[in-house]
Amino acid sequence: MKRFAFAAALTLTLIMTAAPSHASEGASTVNGAFGFAFHGGISGVRTSGSTGLTGGKAGYGGGLIFETMFSNHLGIHSGVEISYFEMSGSSTKPGELFYFRVYTTVMEIPFCLITSVNTGIGSFVFLTGVTFAHTLHSRFNTSNPDVASTSGDLLPFLNGSHLGGTAGLLFKIQTSDYSDFYTGITATYYFTDLMEKMDGSIANLYNYRAVVGFLYRTDVFPIR
Repeated sequence: MKRFAFAAALTLTLIMTAAPSHASEGASTVNGAFGFAFHGGISGVRTSGSTGLTGGKAGYGGGLIFETMFSNHLGIHSGVEISYFEMSGSSTKPGELFYFRVYTTVMEIPFCLITSVNTGIGSFVFLTGVTFAHTLHSRFNTSNPDVASTSGDLLPFLNGSHLGGTAGLLFKIQTSDYSDFYTGITATYYFTDLMEKMDGSIANLYNYRAVVGFLYRTDVFPIR
């Protein structure tokens, strides 16, 4: 948890200090924006070895978004989001037959470079960067044809914090002098192992998402 708090504080500090100020006589503006976003899509796990996890399950979430633009074409995108997803699988050990389902909630902090291509009706925004995730809650249910179903806390068996690579394509529309609506797609692949170290197994979490969001800008940012 300490690592998560440090990463959150560092990310927000970088965003606040990175925003340039354009000073004039008696006035200054900060080219930043804040708002909210929602996402939904598919979450899964790429496995090697004997974890037995499979992907392709629906997930959803949302949270706060922060952006800082250095120019009309370059900036930084970040935020704090809560995501929920499920996974399922089965035992791969010889002589065992049982199925399980996992329910997980994570907090995610993306830190991405914005590259914007502006047109007359909106902007195409390319995101590239990293996402830090911390698992808040995870439980499992198992079923077996021969015994009663069981459930329990999965957190002791998971690595709590994860770092992944993120990329996305958004389309942003200026809805007023101080607001933008955007929609698009993103994808994240986590490099760190989802599970605590298990002999002969590696599990990497990934997701594909559709996103929608609304941003309030702190100054007029014309689309060119």
